[in-house]
Amino acid sequence: MTLRSPVFVWSILQLVLATSASAGEKEIIAGIEKFFHSTRFTEREAIAHTIQADPAYERGMVSHWLHAARLFAPQESGEREIVIPIDHGQCRKIVISIPAGYDPTRPWPLIYALHGTGGTGQIITTYVKRLLGDRVGEFLIAAPTDYAQMAMGEEGPPSVEHPAILLALKKMLHVNSDRVYITGYSKGGYATWTLATLHPDQFAAAIPIACTYTVLPYVEGLWETMLPNLSHLPILHCWGENDPMPTLRIDSANPDASIARQNTRLVAATRKLGLTNIIHYMQPETGHGGVLPPTSDWFDMLTRTRKHHPASFKQRFRYLHQSSAYWVEGLIWKGLQWTDQPLPFKPRGNEPMSATLGREIHKRLGALSGEIDTQTIHLTQQHIARMILWFGEGMIDWEQPVIVFRDGRKVADRKMEPDLLVCLTQARRTYDFDRLRWVGLEIGPGRRVKVVTGKTKFSSLIKNK
Repeated sequence: MTLRSPVFVWSILQLVLATSASAGEKEIIAGIEKFFHSTRFTEREAIAHTIQADPAYERGMVSHWLHAARLFAPQESGEREIVIPIDHGQCRKIVISIPAGYDPTRPWPLIYALHGTGGTGQIITTYVKRLLGDRVGEFLIAAPTDYAQMAMGEEGPPSVEHPAILLALKKMLHVNSDRVYITGYSKGGYATWTLATLHPDQFAAAIPIACTYTVLPYVEGLWETMLPNLSHLPILHCWGENDPMPTLRIDSANPDASIARQNTRLVAATRKLGLTNIIHYMQPETGHGGVLPPTSDWFDMLTRTRKHHPASFKQRFRYLHQSSAYWVEGLIWKGLQWTDQPLPFKPRGNEPMSATLGREIHKRLGALSGEIDTQTIHLTQQHIARMILWFGEGMIDWEQPVIVFRDGRKVADRKMEPDLLVCLTQARRTYDFDRLRWVGLEIGPGRRVKVVTGKTKFSSLIKNK
């Protein structure tokens, strides 16, 4: 272990903090442990009030105290398979790899790895370990086997399998939510693009390999609509120069169907949109197999940390559970939706099929966008009747009022008061101890606004119906 090792640095930091922790801080950490284990709201409310009244309480220390709390059981090192329930009564088998030095008292970076067609969680875990080499002991690895949906245009009921898996992993293992990385090969690369596009605020970086962009390539304008979702996420995209595999959902007889040919188009599209956060690497004289990310770029991606509160974002999505984006969360859908039912097909004049499909899909996509200009926040939406605007540390000046506009109409002009009960309640709900939510405004139609409290109800991610 070198002086540059993150494990070494965290261990030293923990030792210093532990030896200097006051009695008050130890009481606060014990209170947080009780808060997470309590099933009664009145008890959690009293605990939050007690913590906030403690002379040792400092808002800037809450993230550290959450990580210092004993909320995670020790785990045996090595590889094993676990079963995690997802939605609609289904389960997924997950291969998890826990390094020999795993310590549940500190947060660990997680690599979420997705296998290719015919593969398994074990196969992609072996591939990732090969890439990590001597640094394999620094990361948790989790890899589902036989996951289902991998592309935005998939038919069938919407699946929350990957968000549900990630939440279950965070409850089991002490994960650093600011350092969750997603990667996958072939089919897994397609799924990586999809998850990065629909849940970009959950990852620190994405590394899709031996694939191309999954959002229906034959639908006019859809790439240009969806790619901006990725504006704040570092991406390393790798493929073989001679990859002949046909792109998902494109007729293999089409001369432009190959992954290699489609990636030429993708490179041009991302450059036109100014997405300099996406690094494209074409491995010379390589087909579909044997693609390896450049070592320096691979490890550079694994040092990235998630962005918390970008000054602006745009998020397009198909289903409500995909509507959480950085500091806004959709709650209720309204109007048309792109479901698994056949889309109406009514061309206008000689309009090509790709344009007709694009027009119909665009009308059915949900959309959220936000912009922070000092203390003024502008929100716009499509098909979201109710949303929550979350406020976190460093996002605004707490001492000054905040003005909020929804679709051009002013809906709030007030100071925001950080609420520890809300913060701990949301941390308990999401197991995200790094991007803390201190205040939430629930914004409905018109000018209806109410403040989120510790009693505010949120629907379960998993619906077993």
